[in-house]
Amino acid sequence: MLYKKITFTFLLLLLLGNLYADDISHKQAAAELLEATQAKKTVSAYIRQLEQNLTAMPLRPDLTQQQLAIAKAYQTNIIALMKKSLNWEIMKPDFITLYAKAYNEQDLSELSRFYQSRLGKSMLEKTPLIMQYSMQISQMHMQKIMPEIQKSTQEMMAQIQSLEKK
Repeated sequence: MLYKKITFTFLLLLLLGNLYADDISHKQAAAELLEATQAKKTVSAYIRQLEQNLTAMPLRPDLTQQQLAIAKAYQTNIIALMKKSLNWEIMKPDFITLYAKAYNEQDLSELSRFYQSRLGKSMLEKTPLIMQYSMQISQMHMQKIMPEIQKSTQEMMAQIQSLEKK
């Protein structure tokens, strides 16, 4: 999903970047890039998606009403914990450090200028839709090979079961 790719990109940037960037102006440049790329909005959307996924998780159909109430109360508590702990203001310093390590100050400034430009803003606006369509394309291609995957899985299970019988 888009958020997994964003997370992967952040981790990749950490590994590729300058590991000792810690001066104030460098971190300020990183903060400006995060502002230009609307990182706060992206993180907030990611948290909303996590919340939706959690509330949409099916609970076991055999639960009693009392058990169901307990499970829903735990879901509510987990969502509250996520909202409290995974908010932008708490995570922002870590993202600033990440970007400051990944890019030198000049690159951060140039990226900020790009994302503040008409083209950069257009890219930010269209990227979620492009990612959505990219996922649909990937899923379509996965559906085409699903019969082969299922056949291979059945063959593997048959081999495993034949070893268990020996």
